[in-house]
Amino acid sequence: MPCTLENAQAEQKFTEPAPRYSEATLIKELESNGIGRPSTYATIVNTIQVRHYVDKEKGKLIPTELGFKINDYLVSSLPDLFQVGFTASMEDKLDHVESGEIQWTNMLSDFYGQFSKWLGEAKNADAPEKSKAEVLLQMLSGIQEWAPAEKTEGKRAFDDQKFFQSVQKKYEKSSTISGKQWAALLALAVKYHAQLPNLAETAEKNGFSDDLAEAEKKAKEQEIAREEWKLKRQEAEAAAPPQENLAEAFKAMDSVQWAAPEKRRGRTYDDKKFFDSLKKQKEAGKSLSEKQLAALWKLMEKYADQIPDAQNLFERLGIPSASAENAAAEDSSAENAERKQQAEKILESFSKFTQWAEPVKRGRRVYDDKAFVESLAKQAAAGKILSERQMAALLKTAAKYGIS
Repeated sequence: MPCTLENAQAEQKFTEPAPRYSEATLIKELESNGIGRPSTYATIVNTIQVRHYVDKEKGKLIPTELGFKINDYLVSSLPDLFQVGFTASMEDKLDHVESGEIQWTNMLSDFYGQFSKWLGEAKNADAPEKSKAEVLLQMLSGIQEWAPAEKTEGKRAFDDQKFFQSVQKKYEKSSTISGKQWAALLALAVKYHAQLPNLAETAEKNGFSDDLAEAEKKAKEQEIAREEWKLKRQEAEAAAPPQENLAEAFKAMDSVQWAAPEKRRGRTYDDKKFFDSLKKQKEAGKSLSEKQLAALWKLMEKYADQIPDAQNLFERLGIPSASAENAAAEDSSAENAERKQQAEKILESFSKFTQWAEPVKRGRRVYDDKAFVESLAKQAAAGKILSERQMAALLKTAAKYGIS
């Protein structure tokens, strides 16, 4: 029979990605796969947000860049452990342990046997190919002049030759090196390239020219960072207070009988330990900051009775004299007495006050004028002097209620 075309429609469709999970749909998915328990669902959903693996946008959980990186790394490093089926089966085993069907020690023994194997494989996941490692180790073994060990500001010392020998020894035993060790060996190759003829050609021939280029880039960035740090340090030293006669100051304290360490509010204050740290810093060629100098002067004043001819030494070093300090202390004492008298007068007026404003809540804090004034009155009654901030707040409250 002849067929007649009655209608023709052209329609194009594209495959849409699955919608992002909401908290509810994520819990439903976990439940359907047998992962977790009702008591753990809230913790799971909260954890991935607190650690910024996902961001919540319009009710949807959107993976962050960090989340993608963590997921890619873990799945590639420990693929068997991060299969949905493994997690679900672990839940079943825990149920069997709870019911007494299997011993928990046996279950953990089986798990650890698998896990230790996976962990060993994960550690070497980014390890270079054996042929590349052998070539680079062979090249580096030809270095004749190693740089002397370099000690950083901390306690660590970096010895290129010693490090290389330790990696070489490990490789001879296990025939493997880690990804970090591979990167460190490449950095050595860049550093000692003058003693490694045909380094670029050898890297190209053996397939690690890209790794070498990345190591060269990092070396340049580190060199720039070091130069910037040196410049900042020079600027800081240039801005540091004068350091004249510090050797004389340290020498004058050599015979001091130090007080025993003192513990206050959980912290231990050790004069000798602090003094030795300043001395060590100066002997290392570093300038003391303004605060460190002030602390040193204060320490010398504390032990002035043990320093020979202390007064003349203090004048040469420019340490403020005791008389100047006493004058400052007297000024401060007079100021405190005046503040105390003013506070007592205002608090006396408030003691007869009865019509207080209602407490006001702003954010998480509640502002209660009556409670505030009573706390200051209690402090003053105990013989304590109000601080400048407390006095300013008291004056502001007094003005609010027309008290002068």
